[in-house]
Amino acid sequence: MPADGTYPLGTARYEKRNIALEIPVWEPDLCTQCGKCVFVCPHSAIRARAFPAELAAGAPATFKHAPARSKDFPAGTRISYQVAPEDCTGCGDCVEACPIHDKSNVSRLAVNMAPVGPLREQERDNYAFFLGLPEFDRSAVKHTTIPGSALLDPLFEYSGACAGCGETPYIRLATQLFGDRMLIANATGCSSIYGGNLPTTPYTVNGAGRGPAWSNSLFEDNAEFGLGMRLAADQLMGYAKQLVQVMADEIGGDLAKALVTADQREEAGLYAQRRCVAALLDKLATSAHPRAKELASVAEWLIRRSVWIIGGDGWAYDIGYGGLDHVLALPHDVNILVLDTEVYSNTGGQTSKATPIGAVAKFSAGGKATAKKDLAKLASDYGHVYVATVAYGAKDTQTLRVFHEAEAYAGPSLIVAYSPCIAHGYDMLYNQRQQDMAVKTGHWPLFRFDPRLAETGAHPFKLDSNPPSQPIKAFMESETRFAMLSRGHPEAAERFLAQAQEDADRRFKAYQPSPAKADPACRPRQPVRQEPDMIDLSTDYVGLKLKNPLVPSSSPLSKKLDTVLRLEDAGASAIVLHSLFEEELRAEEAMAERFLLHADLGHGESEGFLPDHGDFKNCLDCYLDHLRQLKARLEIPVVASLNGVSQSGWLELGKELQQAGADALELNIYHVAADADAPGEAVEARYISLLAELRGVVNIPIIMKLSPFFSSLPHFVKQLEHAGAGGISLFNRFYQPDFDLDSLRMVDQLHLSYPDEVLLRVRWIAILHGRTSLTLAATGGVHACQEAIKLLLAGADVVHLASCLLQHGPERLAEILANLERWMGEREYTSVAQLKGSMSQKKLPDPGAVERASYLRVLDSYAPAAGVWR
Repeated sequence: MPADGTYPLGTARYEKRNIALEIPVWEPDLCTQCGKCVFVCPHSAIRARAFPAELAAGAPATFKHAPARSKDFPAGTRISYQVAPEDCTGCGDCVEACPIHDKSNVSRLAVNMAPVGPLREQERDNYAFFLGLPEFDRSAVKHTTIPGSALLDPLFEYSGACAGCGETPYIRLATQLFGDRMLIANATGCSSIYGGNLPTTPYTVNGAGRGPAWSNSLFEDNAEFGLGMRLAADQLMGYAKQLVQVMADEIGGDLAKALVTADQREEAGLYAQRRCVAALLDKLATSAHPRAKELASVAEWLIRRSVWIIGGDGWAYDIGYGGLDHVLALPHDVNILVLDTEVYSNTGGQTSKATPIGAVAKFSAGGKATAKKDLAKLASDYGHVYVATVAYGAKDTQTLRVFHEAEAYAGPSLIVAYSPCIAHGYDMLYNQRQQDMAVKTGHWPLFRFDPRLAETGAHPFKLDSNPPSQPIKAFMESETRFAMLSRGHPEAAERFLAQAQEDADRRFKAYQPSPAKADPACRPRQPVRQEPDMIDLSTDYVGLKLKNPLVPSSSPLSKKLDTVLRLEDAGASAIVLHSLFEEELRAEEAMAERFLLHADLGHGESEGFLPDHGDFKNCLDCYLDHLRQLKARLEIPVVASLNGVSQSGWLELGKELQQAGADALELNIYHVAADADAPGEAVEARYISLLAELRGVVNIPIIMKLSPFFSSLPHFVKQLEHAGAGGISLFNRFYQPDFDLDSLRMVDQLHLSYPDEVLLRVRWIAILHGRTSLTLAATGGVHACQEAIKLLLAGADVVHLASCLLQHGPERLAEILANLERWMGEREYTSVAQLKGSMSQKKLPDPGAVERASYLRVLDSYAPAAGVWR
């Protein structure tokens, strides 16, 4: 050990505790390579690596690997998920995280625990071989996905933390993403004990010998200590840049400029800067310039350092809060990670200001009587601080996204991480379950506050968790720290429980950003959902690239600018305008002619009260003006909707709509085939003829909105494709007349759609997907995320919404979109393209099921209520 107090990295690997009775066993035949097991492992004891197939030639006979499933990898790439048998603690968190079950044996997952005895020797050899494989090219890995991040080598491994620790996965993740350039200031606490358990440390280096520089400061001044690291790194970088400019002629102007102006916020920029620094050092090694040695001594500081200030809630909420607040108030680029166990874990479990109401801890034996301090909300009040709350067991994709956003932000960032602890009083095997429950009950809302959004005019606050779906009682009763109070102090327990529920409801309500109150014409036009998502939700709609598949369909919602702006803010990827009806135009023309041109036939003296001919704007003028206004204000495509009655009307109005700027044209053909003398071919010919003629006068995409009443829909769709349609929308909802039994008159009734209507759309889209090149849009029956998912699985390119938005408002779209993204993330879908059509008729093992829908089995499954009939 050097006398200066430093000690080498990567020494925890020599400890080999061998404490696990069971270790995880990987099943390559089941594994979807989602990476969740790696993401949650508290000790970096299960890892993933991608490598060329030829490198497996010398592998031990029991070494497991499988072809890489992702198309992002070169052909022949293999992937292995390997356990370190002597470093695993046997916590089982990886098994709990695994989402894949064997359909023939649901107890078998893609990762299963097995006794270590028979496996230790072979897995030791397998792990040694695994570590000898090179890390996959970091520039070719998607760092923003869970499977991609799992392939990055952790530079924090085999710590002495408790089995199932909720803190260490966050630290491991940070080192995977930024570890080769991290400077870490660590407050005293659990993280400093397992982080620097002298003479060993779990912090390690990569194949190039780079790793985090770590140091432990006093409990109370860790934030200032980390700020000092930032200031020192910036000073050294500034000095190195000065020397580069002094030696620019010697170095070369292009290289000098690249070194000084490099953008190092992304991995690609850092990689390029490392190459430039290597080139610089080569030049300096042979340079006779008097400043060459001086520049060589600081050249490495030209690479941007990622400064992290790490500690627990006792430091951040209590003893070190003054220093933390001071650092947050400054503009410097530091990343603060608070590992919130809601108690002083390292010193025996004393109450901290992070301890929630009703929890039993030292100094709160009768339950903590006050609410938890809202550190994240306090920090966001500064306005210039990036703030986020995370819980990897509840939403791992959000956690990964937060770490990327926080590190990329050129200012102070604060991540408050929910960290389950043995002091909470449950088996740490259920660590992730408890995190999920904490979020779902509203105990731990997930949010991000990003000042960069405010700079563009968007709302900086983004709530990433849904409204509480469970009572907080379910969470509190599942943990001993709360439940034990009811045994000794039942009345206090009931009182605290009621207060906790009230606090959770109030907090969630307060976290929801209030809508803008300003005049819509003055509102900033950057959608709230402007940041790129981890999951690629984009889709194609008649050649238009949409950011997601949710599109409000033709409805009264599109008549007002403010409502359309709200739809865009909620995440709408395009908008279909309310229909322009030719019948309405013709009736209006006749009315205008009656009153404006022939006023003398009636009461001529009233003519002065009528508008002048030149000032009169008919509904076509209004529709076109509205379309132009939307095109000027929106950043999403606008699709005009046309409902005509005459052949000439379709053509004339179609040209008008194209000239006004419509991105596409939806033909809403509302035709009931009631003529007994008109054969089906004549009905179809009417559609084909209209489309062909309109195709000859407009060049924007045309979508045909169809009814389900065609005798051979696939054949008809093929005809539309040949006639020049860009897409079809299934299905038009025909409103049915009704009889009033009191007046014995026919009445019109407006009924909004209901969710079961979606099933007809699911069937026909599943049949048509893969049989036509037309865009498939589904409309009718979509009220929640579930219906949208079913339609996408069937093969829809776009999902239209109307009734649910009319009932619940434009913001319902944001809720459905968030639930879609969450559902896809939980099942490791990386894109809508991957999801789309995966359950279409062509992809199903029993294609006939789409047509017959297991008719006999469904009928036989009906069971009448008791006593109704036998």
